[in-house]
Amino acid sequence: MQTKIPVVIYRQSFATALGKIKDRAETFMLTLEFAHKLQLLTKQQFSTDNDYAKKIEDTYKKGLHKEIGLLGLRSLVRQEAGIVKFVLPYTRCSSF
Repeated sequence: MQTKIPVVIYRQSFATALGKIKDRAETFMLTLEFAHKLQLLTKQQFSTDNDYAKKIEDTYKKGLHKEIGLLGLRSLVRQEAGIVKFVLPYTRCSSF
């Protein structure tokens, strides 16, 4: 059994032509291994043809990506300028 940890993704409020959208936070349970892999994407650059980066992106698309729609966010793992990136800044929270 893989250890799962709670990960909170927070989206700030923003204004639209139809009014203000309230801020929102959702908690997701991710395996510790996958959370570390996402963190690695923020620290190292992997080209889009790197097999390890492709596996991380595939794992993201099969799970967390489907949940991100709850927050109205675009994909958090993206390919930009030939690099695979995790685009959400993160902070550690010791309250869990």
